[in-house]
Order: sequence, then C-alpha cells, then structure tokens
Amino acid sequence: MILRLCLSLLCACALVLSAGDGFAQQQKKKRPPLSRVAPEKPAVPPDRDPGGVLVALLSTGIDYRLPALSARLARDGEGEIVGWDIVDNDRLPFDMGEGNAPTEQGGDGTAIASRVLANGAPVRLAPIRIDAEDASSIARGVRLAGQIRARIVLVPMWSRESARWHLFVTAAGAQPGTLFVLSAAEGAKPEEAFPAAFALDNAIVVSSGSESAESPGFSGQMRTLGPGHFALALTAARAARLLAADPTMDVARLKAALQKRP
Repeated sequence: MILRLCLSLLCACALVLSAGDGFAQQQKKKRPPLSRVAPEKPAVPPDRDPGGVLVALLSTGIDYRLPALSARLARDGEGEIVGWDIVDNDRLPFDMGEGNAPTEQGGDGTAIASRVLANGAPVRLAPIRIDAEDASSIARGVRLAGQIRARIVLVPMWSRESARWHLFVTAAGAQPGTLFVLSAAEGAKPEEAFPAAFALDNAIVVSSGSESAESPGFSGQMRTLGPGHFALALTAARAARLLAADPTMDVARLKAALQKRP
C-alpha cells in the first residue's frame, strides 16, 4: 500500500516536471531574439559648462561620447546637459541611427556638430534630437530651443512638402530674438523647398554652394559633409563669433553681418 502510494507520487511529480519543461520551452520561443532588443543609450560623459554662445542643433541626434563634443556641451549648474531627446523624452539625444540619416533629414548630426565647433568657435552646444519626419516633433524641438534661450538654432533638414513645416513656422516666428540657420535644399531653388521658402525674418538660408569638407562623425569616423551642411556649420560658427564679440547684437544686425563677405 505504502509502495503504491510512493509510486503514484513519483509519477505525479514527473508529470508536473514534464509540463513545466514544456511551458518553459514555449516561453523561450515567445521571447524575441537578443538582436531585436534596442541597445541602451550611453550616458553623457561628465563635464562642466564650457561657456560661449548657446547654439541648438536640431537633428536625429549626435554621438556625444566624442571628447571634442562632450567638452562643448551646454550644461546646467549640476553638470547635466541642456540638450534633450524629444523622441524618447530624456536627456540622452544620442544618434540611434549611427550617423546614417538621409541628407534631407539632417545626415550625420555628429559631423555637423564637429564642424560647428572646429577652430575654437565659442559655442555651447545644445543637441536636440527630433523626428525629422514628424511636424510636431520638429516644432517641439524649436520651442525647447526657445525655452533654453538658444541664440542660434541650426536646422539641417528640408523637404518639398510645405505641410510638414507649418508648425515650425509658428514656433520659430514666436522667437524673434533667435536666429534660425536653414540649409538650402541641394538641387532645388530656395522657393522650391521648405522651410527656406517661408522667408522668415529671423532666419537665414545658407546657399549650398559647391564646397564640401571632411568632419569627424559618429564614432569618430570621418564623414563628408555636403555643401549644404558644410555651409550651415560654417555660418553657425561665424554667427557665434559675432555674438561673442557683441552679445547685444539683435537678429537683424546679425543677419546683415553674416550676409557680408567674411
């Protein structure tokens, strides 16, 4: 009798264990492979505010791990960066696309930032990561640039569809004391692409010209900046130098100075 009871208990335990193994196997099958799990964004290297003219860069993010960039990031009194990720709503505006965004969506934001900071430009950089295909995301980035009181805002993106930029026009127009530096669309006249075609009073449209340049991009790899983004970066750096020399300069005077030959 006792022997039969023991055998019955052993059989029951075996069934439970077997069922548990089957359940575990099913759960493993349901789990996504590790390659599909989005990597965590790296922390911003610690540092202090570098001082200079506050310049905001709207892009799909930058690689702030590069020492040359992290040392020039605008920071608050506690060392936290002033930049922001509109997409993920955090303080880590990291380029998850690793510098491979299309040119009209900003391209490699790291390479643009590196060129702006080249040659000792007096810039405190505030990177703002936005979704270049989302009108509301772009507008939120513009409003944030206003909240942090950026003197210069770089917009290295464009499209032939005006609808995507109406919210941008409203947000930018509400900041008359901020200069927006816009890229001209490559291969198109200024009136054929937006936001350049809106001719905002507080914006300057940079002609793409024909000159390109190499600049450290994502992970420090050298990238070729096309004429539009190269001219945009040079204009922003020059504007920062003018404002550093005369912080009282308003947008109208700043535009006039930039339109003169350097």
